[in-house]
Amino acid sequence: MGFSTSLASALLMITMLEIFIMFVGISIDRVSELSERLYSANLIDSRSLMDRCSVINVSISAIASGVAIYVNVSNNGSMQWWDYRKVYLILDILFINGSKISYMASAASLPYIVFGDAINPGIADPGEILGIEYSLQGAYIDNISKVRVIFSTQYGGVCVG
Repeated sequence: MGFSTSLASALLMITMLEIFIMFVGISIDRVSELSERLYSANLIDSRSLMDRCSVINVSISAIASGVAIYVNVSNNGSMQWWDYRKVYLILDILFINGSKISYMASAASLPYIVFGDAINPGIADPGEILGIEYSLQGAYIDNISKVRVIFSTQYGGVCVG
């Protein structure tokens, strides 16, 4: 009789413990969901401080098949740019006759180089400059009046030049 009472008490305790864990588990899941949302919001807000860039130079050169547009972007933040498939370059090319061509591509699809690449080879670390080249076929340098550049980093930082 003592053994059956002990067994029944142990089963009751295990059942109550499972119910407690279930209720606590629900609240822990809820708390973790809310904290994840808050963390994501803070991370997005802090990215604007950590992921900064500036377009420091845009130049155009004549090549045999058209023109080459060179864009240099400085990494002014504290985050590395390494996934060039997520780094985008948008060019608005304005011509003297008033027409405009817009072009968007990932940096991975264009020739690029990292100037001052002293820390991690091939990665645009903070303080380094990412140089990107875009070739526009069939255009003449004398027909282009202005080039506007919009640069987007892999973390969502944007700069215009």
